Amino acid sequence: MSFPNRGALRAALSVVRRVSIASMFAAPLFVSFAANAAPAAKPAPPAAATKPPAIDVARAENLARANACVSCHAASRRLVGPSYEDVAARYKTDPAAETKLMDKIKKGGSGVWGVIPMPAHPRMADADSRLLAQWVLQGAPASH
Repeated sequence: MSFPNRGALRAALSVVRRVSIASMFAAPLFVSFAANAAPAAKPAPPAAATKPPAIDVARAENLARANACVSCHAASRRLVGPSYEDVAARYKTDPAAETKLMDKIKKGGSGVWGVIPMPAHPRMADADSRLLAQWVLQGAPASH
């Protein structure tokens, strides 16, 4: 920026000085008001994880046996298909997991866990497929 004469230069510097001086006083003043302001609201705590539904574990185990699920799946180790714990871990963060597993139980499928297909159970009642899906998503807890 060029100034044609000294008067213009002095005027520009005067403005700069006033702005600088004003900002030196304004910043502490602002901080003072901010310190006396009401405290900021605390952030909301994270949403609590939804508790898994209470299930009839003994009935789920009986359904798994009656429909030959235990021929290919075990609680903590892979047999022909994945372990129940592996399935639960894969779908842990999926909000649609229960519906997906119910669909997989009813329609069967292949390619998700390997090449060996899972047989379909089209005649299984929706309540039973829901119970099995919930049981699997909880890691197939054993009844005592």
